[in-house]
Amino acid sequence: MAHPVARYWNPTNLLAIWRGVRDSNYNKLLAPFFPYKRTVEEKVRTIKGYKNTNVILNLCDPDAKRTIRGARKLSFQDYEIPEFSEGIKIYASELREISRFVDQYGHLPESLDCLDQKYIDYLELMNGVGTNAEYFRAELLQYGKFQFRNRTDDGTFGMIQADFDADKEWANHNVYQAQADWEDPADDILADVDNLIEMFALQNDVQNDGKINGLMIMNSVTWARMKKSEALQEWLWNMRSTDPMSYFRNLGLSLMIDNQGFQSQLGGEHVSQTKFIRDGNVCLIPNMRLGNIICSESDLFRGMMRNQAKRPDVDYDDQTGTVVRTVESTDPDTIKTTIEAHIFPAFDKGMFERCCVLHPTHKTTRVDNTPVLKVNGDVQITADTVNVTPSEP
Repeated sequence: MAHPVARYWNPTNLLAIWRGVRDSNYNKLLAPFFPYKRTVEEKVRTIKGYKNTNVILNLCDPDAKRTIRGARKLSFQDYEIPEFSEGIKIYASELREISRFVDQYGHLPESLDCLDQKYIDYLELMNGVGTNAEYFRAELLQYGKFQFRNRTDDGTFGMIQADFDADKEWANHNVYQAQADWEDPADDILADVDNLIEMFALQNDVQNDGKINGLMIMNSVTWARMKKSEALQEWLWNMRSTDPMSYFRNLGLSLMIDNQGFQSQLGGEHVSQTKFIRDGNVCLIPNMRLGNIICSESDLFRGMMRNQAKRPDVDYDDQTGTVVRTVESTDPDTIKTTIEAHIFPAFDKGMFERCCVLHPTHKTTRVDNTPVLKVNGDVQITADTVNVTPSEP
């Protein structure tokens, strides 16, 4: 027998709540470039990377940031699109409290006050699907690869790296390394930006007199550094302008400042927030749709669609195919709510090749106070030859 609370807490009502707030409260800035696309495809093999090469999946160590060699291997041809599956519970004590409110207030709005926090937890659960999708979009545009947690061939869970640029050709032709870290206003930021634009024009076959028509994406930290640039301030002075964005508009570029982020650590006093677009990175992409977030439909979803079936304990989101399921248990009374989605990004043919990115160069100092630059993790000495007096034997 259904619990009295089930009249309010059921997949149909839960999805109606989600549809009412997802676009206003949980919008993702990169979603227009990779909208959701439902499909029956369940394998990664049809998704291609740079210049139609295969997307390579490797089991990796997320801490060391390197592939684990000689360990478990993934069957590439049969590897399924990763599953996002999470759940929450309404426990017996919470059900008793909610039931008392329902008995006391009947169908008045006050009867749902006790469910407010659970509704918030549920919305964050549904937002997790969109957050993962946005993470995939941002990582691809910045690095051409991303990591996710999923089940491996032997049934255990591990961190998987999906590499859309296995041959490093995109990194060689579409990634520009800045000449400075931009923290000093004297750094020639405009020279780096112009080199990025030149790279973008080359990859998009823009003629000398053609319009770039690109979108530049960065976060507010990077934008603040750029606005403080002496080179940009000098240009604004010469143009009698006070709007830093006018420099980019003159080049045919639009700007997007993306400060959205995600919670990378659950619980604890200090919650770690990670930005989708990292400090110092500048993405330059065609201002159009680049691909899709592939949403593979589960067997349960397709069965319900085919039979036009309705179940009180299962429903699905029409946008992403996310299945929402509620399961009631007794002794003790609980209601478990789970969501399940299968998502993976895919570029349209030829679009990955048109995307460029600028990476920052991080400046550090050695023990002997010699300034060095770190480029993609490799240390390069930038000062003149250091005179070291050899010690006496």
